[in-house]
Amino acid sequence: MKRTFLSIGVILIAIACQTPPKEAETTETTVAPAEPAKSTVTMPYTPTYSSNFSTDISDEHLKVVLDSYKYWETGDFKSLAGVMGDSIYFENSTGVAKMYSNADLMKMWQTSRDSLSSVKISMTAWHKMKSDKGHEIIATWYSEVDTYKTGKIDSTNWHDLNIVDSTGRISWYSQMKKPKRQ
Repeated sequence: MKRTFLSIGVILIAIACQTPPKEAETTETTVAPAEPAKSTVTMPYTPTYSSNFSTDISDEHLKVVLDSYKYWETGDFKSLAGVMGDSIYFENSTGVAKMYSNADLMKMWQTSRDSLSSVKISMTAWHKMKSDKGHEIIATWYSEVDTYKTGKIDSTNWHDLNIVDSTGRISWYSQMKKPKRQ
C-alpha cells in the first residue's frame, strides 16, 4: 500500500515538473483511483443476505424513520400511519413476526400507547445502510422512558431496524429490547 502511494506521488511530482503543453496540444489525463487492497483474512462465516453496504440513503428517508419515533413519542397516530407503508412486516421484541396492514398495526400500537401517560425518547445514534440488494435500512439505538397511567415507569434501551421502501415509507420494522439496569 505504501509503495502504491509512493509510486503515485512520484508520478504526480514528475507530471507537475514537466513544462505545460501549449494550448493547441492540451490533452486530458485521468488517473484511476487505486484499488483497495484485497483482504487475505478468511472469515468464519459467509453472510446469507449481504455484507456489502453503503450509506447512500437520502436524508429524507432518514427523516421518515426519525419522524416515526417522534410520532410514537407524541401519540400522533395519524402522522405515524402516514410514514408507514400500506403493509408492514413487524418483528417485535418478543420475537413475534408478522405482516400487518397499516390499519391493523396502528390499532395494535394505539392500544399499547393508550396505556401510557407519557413517552420520552432519547435517540442515541442512527446509521444509514444501503445493501447491494437495494434495501435502505436505517438502524437506530435509543432509550425510551414510558410512564404508565398507573404511575409505573419503565426505562428501556432499544435497537431497531427500519427498511424504507421505494415509496419513501417504512415497510419493515424490527425491534430489539434491553431493559436498563435498576
